[in-house]
Amino acid sequence: MNIIKKIKNKIGEVRVAASLIAQKLGHKYGNGRLVGRQIAAIAIENLLSCSDKELPDCLENYQLLDTLGYKKKPDPSIFSHVRKEVGSHAIMEVDQFIIQRLYQSRSIRLLAIDSKFIQTFSKNDVQALFGYFTTPKRDQTAEKKTELKQGYKLHTIIDVETGIPLYWIVLPANKHDSEAFDELFQYVKDHFRIAHEAKFLADSAYDSTHIYEILRYFNIIPVIAINGRGHYKSMTPKDKDYGKRWSIERFFSKLQRKVGILNNRFIGIERVTFHVNSVMIGYMIRYAL
Repeated sequence: MNIIKKIKNKIGEVRVAASLIAQKLGHKYGNGRLVGRQIAAIAIENLLSCSDKELPDCLENYQLLDTLGYKKKPDPSIFSHVRKEVGSHAIMEVDQFIIQRLYQSRSIRLLAIDSKFIQTFSKNDVQALFGYFTTPKRDQTAEKKTELKQGYKLHTIIDVETGIPLYWIVLPANKHDSEAFDELFQYVKDHFRIAHEAKFLADSAYDSTHIYEILRYFNIIPVIAINGRGHYKSMTPKDKDYGKRWSIERFFSKLQRKVGILNNRFIGIERVTFHVNSVMIGYMIRYAL
């Protein structure tokens, strides 16, 4: 019940943020509050490990209806309607509204970037493409060190010292991790205060001349593992801060175990992105606010 108490204490802030974004996107004042309430409920859905159909009963069982402003149980169909009408971009704006408030007077000293595989819900999802992933060490053999999977990748850049995600995008699984760098880094550079000679921590997937040049141009120190590419030995940086890159692994672990990032029941990159963005609001409720 501790998680329920935490949710109740933070729902108000999420409802306000969601309502303001809804009004900004054209929903009039009262309707903005209604949309904000539905967005907050969808974000909580993943924390309660339930589906849209089960959500009204979950909210009632955990005594969250009043906290969200419902006078009675909502019809489950309203949540699928909100997903369609509001869209993933609006949910991202709610996420960023919350994150920007947390960073009003904070500088970032350590950044980390990585990706997380999200399996396709249906093999018929034509936007979920196949990509190669490293086989878990316990399952590796001399002949099998990678495997082909269909789905998406969640690419994320976080503040290592707080564990807060700063920006993220969802791409088909066939996209290499380094292809997400430009969009992620550009957003963070434009919207956050990065300390002089901050460090950028990444594994060998980001060992790229292009990435090194951009980081150094903006006085950010690259702390990136060297990719041997089969010609010489791969190496991890000797910089003492490189070990802190575990922070993003821990972040992804929380998304998986506590916030339901892998409970993907959606088809198409737009709907999967909506799912991811609502999960991120749930992450803020549980760990950041």
